[in-house]
Amino acid sequence: MSFTNFDIENDIITEEEVSLTSGIWSEGAGTLTSFFTSSVQSSSNGQYFLQVYNKVPSDTTSAPQFAILYGHKGGSGSLGKPGVSGRRETATVYGQMLNLTQPPEIEEFTFGNGTTGVSQQIYALSFDRARQREKVDPGNWELQLAGGQVNASNKKTIKLIDDSSTNTTTRNDAGVTEYNIVSGSIQGGSTSINTTAAAELDANGSYGKFYPDLGILILNATRLQNSQLGDPADAVGSAGPNRSALFELGRTSNASSTGGSYTGSNTLFSPASHSLHRMYHAISSGSLFQARREEEVTSTHYFCRVMNSKFNKSNNPTWTSGSSGIPLEIFRDGKEKTYITTVGLYDDADDLLAVAKLSKPILKSRSREALIKVKLDF
Repeated sequence: MSFTNFDIENDIITEEEVSLTSGIWSEGAGTLTSFFTSSVQSSSNGQYFLQVYNKVPSDTTSAPQFAILYGHKGGSGSLGKPGVSGRRETATVYGQMLNLTQPPEIEEFTFGNGTTGVSQQIYALSFDRARQREKVDPGNWELQLAGGQVNASNKKTIKLIDDSSTNTTTRNDAGVTEYNIVSGSIQGGSTSINTTAAAELDANGSYGKFYPDLGILILNATRLQNSQLGDPADAVGSAGPNRSALFELGRTSNASSTGGSYTGSNTLFSPASHSLHRMYHAISSGSLFQARREEEVTSTHYFCRVMNSKFNKSNNPTWTSGSSGIPLEIFRDGKEKTYITTVGLYDDADDLLAVAKLSKPILKSRSREALIKVKLDF
């Protein structure tokens, strides 16, 4: 086997990093309108964690898309108390999300300025790692939550996006990239924010925080509680004839509203009424989760120069006559020729690192040269 060394200055060209975006869901889809959960998964850890699929889990092409988690600082909605038996899963979720996104000294999520907008309960949406790749593309996702009256004709919907289009302070005190979640839409190809995070009432704070590098949306349960859906979409106030609360927090019994969070110390609610499952139904009723992923790609071009005097022989057994190793007559006496189908890139130790296949064979002989450009993206 023969090799040709690259002239590093002339044969290898490295381009600058390029940002590429694509749909974040399975098969490159950018929009998810149907949502499914697994009954097997729900019976085990479905009180604090739900995996959401794009198709019925029994479908062989079904795949996890994102997870829904419910967290409460005091552990409400799960069994156990400090120093008492019980794992207090919701308190664990709250603490884990806090540790991932906030400085060590912070003990509660704050969705406003200073000490305003404090919430002791949250919903977290975590994109599946296989879907996310490097990060979720800021400014290119929209989540619709629906609740209120069960009647489809009176269904109330709120549309959530991030404020990356206007937010210039992207790093929090923990050094994590962070954007506010606000009411708005990206439908039609442009960003439209209904109410900025700064314009929200101090007692409620914003709808949450978005962490693109972590692939996590932290939703403020208190703000969702005070979302009166109707006209306008993000108004806050008492529910009127055309408005109804998407989430009514602090309840301890069933209600007809699609959304809702249930609390209770050392209490485990059934899946039908648990906060986590009611969030799932709000997402499913909204019927729209649009998102894209982003990754930085560096391209390197290798110019493989096949000179006329090289690569005119082949190791293919059909190139020779039997076991003699003598080329067939059609390849003798200056008539040597080969067909190039594959290019292999090797390191200095002759280890094969990459293989490039040509779309069709290239004729090579002593009277023909070839220049093959191999592009590697990583």
